[in-house]
Amino acid sequence: MRPDRKHLANSVLGWLYDDEAAALHAYALKAPAGDMAEVGAYCGKSTIWLGDAAAQRGVKLWSVDWHHGSPEMQPGKENFDEELVVDGEPDTLHQWRRNVDHAGLGDTVIGVVGKSIPVAAGFSRGQFGLVFIDANHGPPVIDDGREWGQLVKADGFLIFHDSTIEYVQEAIENAFDNGFDFVEPIHDMAVLVRCL
Repeated sequence: MRPDRKHLANSVLGWLYDDEAAALHAYALKAPAGDMAEVGAYCGKSTIWLGDAAAQRGVKLWSVDWHHGSPEMQPGKENFDEELVVDGEPDTLHQWRRNVDHAGLGDTVIGVVGKSIPVAAGFSRGQFGLVFIDANHGPPVIDDGREWGQLVKADGFLIFHDSTIEYVQEAIENAFDNGFDFVEPIHDMAVLVRCL
C-alpha cells in the first residue's frame, strides 16, 4: 500500500485492526479480475485500504453506505459521535468523501449513497471479485450476506467484519449453504471464498 494512503487510513475513524486492514488489502489484490464492493464505509478507513488495491489493479471499488450510521451509532448509543452530526443526525458522507479525496482515490472509488439491498439489486450476479460487508450488524446483515453474496464471482471473496456477532454468524452460515467455503479468520473478520 502506498505509504501516504496507509498513514491516512490509520488516522481515519473506524474499527479495523491492523492485521484485518492488511489482510483486506491482500485479498483485494488477489481477488479474481473485476470490480470490488464494500457494504458499509463509515468514514472511509476500509475504503482506502480496498481502494488502494483497486487502483493497483485498475478496477473500481463500489462503496455503498447510507451514511447515517448503523443502530449503535445513533444518539444515546455506544458508538455515537457528536462530531459527525449534521442537522441532528449522524452523517458520515462529508468525512468519507474528504478521506477518499485526500487518498487520491477519486477516480477509483465510486460512492453509492443508499440502503444496501436496493443498491445490490442494481448489480449483476457474479459481478464482483470481492465484497466486504461491514454495515448493520443486526438482522439486516443476513439479507446483506445473501444479496451481496450472490454478486461474488467464482473464486471471489466474501468478507464479513465483526464475525463474532450473532447475526453476522448467521449470515456466514447462510453463505456456506450458498456456495461459499471458509478460508480463514483474521481477528474479527471472516474470509469466505465462492466455490460454486
